[in-house]
Amino acid sequence: MAKRTFKDKDIVGKKLGNNLRELRLKKGLTQAKLAELADLDVSYVGFIENNNRNVTAYTVVRFARALNCKVSDLFKDIS
Repeated sequence: MAKRTFKDKDIVGKKLGNNLRELRLKKGLTQAKLAELADLDVSYVGFIENNNRNVTAYTVVRFARALNCKVSDLFKDIS
């Protein structure tokens, strides 16, 4: 297996943020409404969508619950 680099971490963060944004928009939610549903600060949603913060597993679960989707949907196309 190839050695992972910091670039891989950046790619994962970007894809996760893009998936979160895509799912949020498909549901017709603003960042503010998603933040409310997930009980998170609205600025944090923006930080995640723009890959400016790392996200915990628990926060991913909170996003999935708020979006009424599977956790795996947030990790689509990430391997």
